Amino acid sequence: MDFDFTLPAPPASWDSSKDVKVHKRLSKVALKPIEPAGHAFMNRVRRHKANRTLAEDYELNQALLEAQGDNEDEEEDEPESKKLLASDPSKWRDQDHYAVIGLSKKRYLATDEDIKRAYRRKVLKHHPDKKGGNDSFFKCIQKAWEVLTDVKKRRQWDSCDPTFDESIPNPKDPRDFFEIYGPKFQSEARFSKDPVVPPFGDANSAREEVEAFYQFWLNFESWRTFERRDEEDTDKAGSREEKRWLDKKNVAARKKHKKEDIQRVNKLVDQAFNLDPRIKAFKAAEKYAKNAKKREKEAAEAEAARIAEEARIAKEKEEEELKLKQQSQKKDKEAIKNAIKKEKKTVRRLFRDNNNCLPAGADAIAVAAQTDKVEAALNSNNLDYLTDLRTKFEKALTIGNDAVGKVLAEAKPN
Repeated sequence: MDFDFTLPAPPASWDSSKDVKVHKRLSKVALKPIEPAGHAFMNRVRRHKANRTLAEDYELNQALLEAQGDNEDEEEDEPESKKLLASDPSKWRDQDHYAVIGLSKKRYLATDEDIKRAYRRKVLKHHPDKKGGNDSFFKCIQKAWEVLTDVKKRRQWDSCDPTFDESIPNPKDPRDFFEIYGPKFQSEARFSKDPVVPPFGDANSAREEVEAFYQFWLNFESWRTFERRDEEDTDKAGSREEKRWLDKKNVAARKKHKKEDIQRVNKLVDQAFNLDPRIKAFKAAEKYAKNAKKREKEAAEAEAARIAEEARIAKEKEEEELKLKQQSQKKDKEAIKNAIKKEKKTVRRLFRDNNNCLPAGADAIAVAAQTDKVEAALNSNNLDYLTDLRTKFEKALTIGNDAVGKVLAEAKPN
C-alpha cells in the first residue's frame, strides 16, 4: 500500500551529510501466552456452535432485545405440543404459522399488533440462548414471523389455511338456518376485497338489510389466491425454459382453483338464498299482497257484475211488469170494448124485441127515425154511459114507450 504525503522542512539541527536518523530501536522478541477473549470472540464462537451466519445471529439478538423491551404477559401464550416443537424448519412451508407463533385460535382475525406481541412472547420463550443453542423451533418461529408480517405472503397462507372449511352445508341439515349459515358466511367474508361486509342478520332483519346482504354476495369479489397449491416446484427447474414451463403450469392450476372457488361461493349463496326463511317470508308477503290486489280486483269485478245483474233483473222485471201491464191494459181495453159492444147490442136488441118502442103498425119512416135516435144515443164508447143508458132503457120499457122516448131525448153521448 502506498501513501503519498509531503514532509515538512528538516530542522536547522539536521545533519545534511546523513540520509536518515534513528530515534529508537525495537525491543527484543519475547514469547508470551495469548488467549481468545472478548464479546467479538464469544459471538463468533456462538455463531460457529449454532452454525449461524452473521446476519442470522444479528436477527436473533435483535429479536431478543426487542422482546425484552416489552412487558408481555406469558399467560396469553399458547402451549406447544411435542409434535409442534419437533417441527422441521426445512419444511417451514408446510407448518401452521399461526400455531407456531401462538395464534392458532385467532388465525386470520389476528391483528398486526397481535402477531407482534405473540412473536415477542415466543422469542422470549424459545430463543436459542435459552435452549442451549437449539434453534430448530426458533427458526420455525422466524419463518412464521416473516410470513405473517408480509401482507402478500400472509394472504397466500390464509387463502389455503388448512383449518378453513370449504364445504357447502347440507341443504337438508335440520339445524337452525342462522346457526348454520351465519358462521359460514362470516368465515367466507375473510376473503372479501371490500372490508365492509354486510352482516348476515337474524330472523328479525329488515328486508332492505337481507337484500343488501345477498346483493353483496352475488357480486362478491375475493382476493383469495392459490399459490400454496402449486404442484410444480420452480426452484428445482434445471433451466430457464423449464422454469417458465413450470410457472405456466402453476398459473393455469391457480386459475382453475380460482374458478372452482368462485363457483363454490356462488353455490353457497344460491343455496342460502333458497333456504333463507326470511326470503320465503318476503316472497309469501309479496304473493299475499299481489293476491290481495287480485282479490280486490276480482271483488270489484264481482260487485260490478252483481250490480249489472241486479240492473238487468230490475230492467227485465220492469219490462215484464210493463208487458203485463200492457197486456192487462189490452185485456181491459178488449173487455171494455166487448162490454161496450155488448151494451150496445143489448140496447139494440131491447128496441128490436119491443117493436123499436113504437106503437103497433108504425111505418118504416117512423122505424127509421126511431132507429136513428137509438143509434144517436148509442154513439159513445163510454162504458159507464152505455151501462147507465141500458139500465134506463130497461126501466123505461117497464113503464112504456113514452118513458123510452124520454130516455132517448135526454141521452147525451160522451
